[in-house]
Amino acid sequence: MKLVGLVGWRGMVGSVLMQRMQQENDFAHIEP
Repeated sequence: MKLVGLVGWRGMVGSVLMQRMQQENDFAHIEP
């Protein structure tokens, strides 16, 4: 139960972070 909640929470936070980084054009620094 805890694991599922953590994965879901991380997924939501990850999506927000990805959007934010793309908006700030910081994504280029992370691309391999």
